[in-house]
Amino acid sequence: MIKKIFLPFIILLICFLLVINYLSYKSPTETKLITQQKAYSLSGDTNLKILMYTNRKTAYQEKEAFDVVFLCDFDETKKLNLELLNISKSSKYEYLKEKYQEYQYTFKLPILNADFFIEEAYLYIRLKNGNEQKFKVGSFDYYYIEELLNITELFGKRYADFPTLESVSIRFSLTEDIYINNIILTKNLFTYVGKTVTDNELITINFDKLDKITDELTIKIDYHINGEQYESITPYFIFYETFENPLIYGVLNNVYLLD
Repeated sequence: MIKKIFLPFIILLICFLLVINYLSYKSPTETKLITQQKAYSLSGDTNLKILMYTNRKTAYQEKEAFDVVFLCDFDETKKLNLELLNISKSSKYEYLKEKYQEYQYTFKLPILNADFFIEEAYLYIRLKNGNEQKFKVGSFDYYYIEELLNITELFGKRYADFPTLESVSIRFSLTEDIYINNIILTKNLFTYVGKTVTDNELITINFDKLDKITDELTIKIDYHINGEQYESITPYFIFYETFENPLIYGVLNNVYLLD
């Protein structure tokens, strides 16, 4: 009689322990967060969007857990305060046989009266529980210049084997010819054009391969009109759209182990 009572209980207990063991085996042993090297280039009326990938959800994916957040260089001699607007969950990807969830962090930028640049930018996050971390995110260019040139067409092409910009094509509506000196992707990457451009002329500029993602950029144009030098920026736009796994480009990945 006792055996009949306890036998089902023992079977259920064994099944429960097997499930726990399986889940423990399948769960990641370490909590990891991945950022990627990207060229961020924005104007003053645009929000900053940064993608992060994690194999396990933590307080770093909870807006209410954030206390302080800013962009900085490694030693924090340059710093730009940010306001976190939203954290949204997106697609799932695999990297080194582990599953990662993509999160998009949207930040409001402060209004500046001068250009701001960080060659190697870090996103500093301090949580309300006291945990803090600096995540490497790439380069950061922030322009205050107003748009002066009337751009009627703007599109780009990426390299086939890497998620960075290969060329950009631009068409202007002009009242007089302009002489373009340089097209500037970031402060440290520009291409000399040296060409006079006329109204409605489509020009295409090629770029050397950059070791950063460049899927969204504001481009600076350095040009002359009748010998006078000017600078203008393009609208913020998406160069290209891709549906591939972004984590496959391991050279771009910054992997962090979280407590």
